[in-house]
Amino acid sequence: MCVSILGGDHRLNNLKSVITLHEISNDHQDDSSDDDVFGNKSTVVVESYVVDIPDGNTAEDTRVFVDTIIRCNLKSLGSISEKMACSSSSSSSSSSSSSSSSSSSSSSSSSNEDFY
Repeated sequence: MCVSILGGDHRLNNLKSVITLHEISNDHQDDSSDDDVFGNKSTVVVESYVVDIPDGNTAEDTRVFVDTIIRCNLKSLGSISEKMACSSSSSSSSSSSSSSSSSSSSSSSSSNEDFY
């Protein structure tokens, strides 16, 4: 999924974000700490972005601001996915979700990974 915010008088000026999903099978791992409660597959969500740095802000300020918004969105997505998986587990097997964000800002880059 691709999200773009073009123009505007705000800190997300010309934001372009790409969200990808990656399914991970935990069957081959010796350490089952990443398995969901059913020992099934998990999904990692990766969000990458590019955004203009507004006048009066540093690259670091902009990166921290956007990373915070993305982290909150990914936490919400993870919570909703886990609730859906738990509610559907009573009628069929399901998989849990994990979230990860990876981001970069124009003139600077960073990597942020959070697993839920």
